[in-house]
Amino acid sequence: MKDLIEQSKDVLEGKEENIEEAFMRLPSTVIGTDLFVLQRDLKDFMYSQMKNRDFNPKQFDDMIKRMEKIKKSAKKFNKASDMGPEFKYRSN
Repeated sequence: MKDLIEQSKDVLEGKEENIEEAFMRLPSTVIGTDLFVLQRDLKDFMYSQMKNRDFNPKQFDDMIKRMEKIKKSAKKFNKASDMGPEFKYRSN
């Protein structure tokens, strides 16, 4: 496997042909609901730990499961024009 320096040289010299330009997006419904709720719960969890409250592994595992669910909802696209409106988040 090539190291980062060799890969960079190949790209700069135009030798790298398999550059992947794909990207991933979350559906806007996931951003507005699941991700928003997870952010709030993670913040609450962090502050409870900062206040020296008991660590609740069940609560922590629940957040991990929700992160995995969010991760599975991501979809890969090759170009922006392939994205449907459900993957274009618009904040209020």
